[in-house]
Formats: sequence, C-alpha cells, structure tokens
Amino acid sequence: MAAGHLHPLCADIFRFGKTDSSAGYSLPLHKHQAEAISLAAAGESYVLTTGTGSGKSLAYFIPIDRSQVSCRKKL
Repeated sequence: MAAGHLHPLCADIFRFGKTDSSAGYSLPLHKHQAEAISLAAAGESYVLTTGTGSGKSLAYFIPIDRSQVSCRKKL
C-alpha cells in the first residue's frame, strides 16, 4: 500500500487472499494508484485517467475509506 497513507484499519480491508484463518497479504498498488493516494492524503485534488481495468476506482476508494475511518475514530 501507499507508504504511510493507509489507515491501519483500511490496511486490513484492502488485502488479497483473506480467509477465516489467514489475514492474506498486502495489496500491491500501481504507480498511478500510489500517486493518487498520496495526493489525497496531502489534501490535494486529482483526476486520474488510465485505461480500463487499471484500478482507477481503488485509487478513489482508498482515500474515501481512509477519511471515513479517521473521522469515525475521532467520535
């Protein structure tokens, strides 16, 4: 995941191979995803344009989930 930009609870969500007996392994990000997540963590706006199936949605979902988990923790 993007270094330091993922809330620990989100790191538990975005994983491959999770089962009842295994935590799975960390989801590797493409360069465009890591860059977008870094921008979002810095409070910057971004537009991501890449090909179909390249993971654009994840580059938006991760910052949204991070924001929600962080806000929820403050309550």
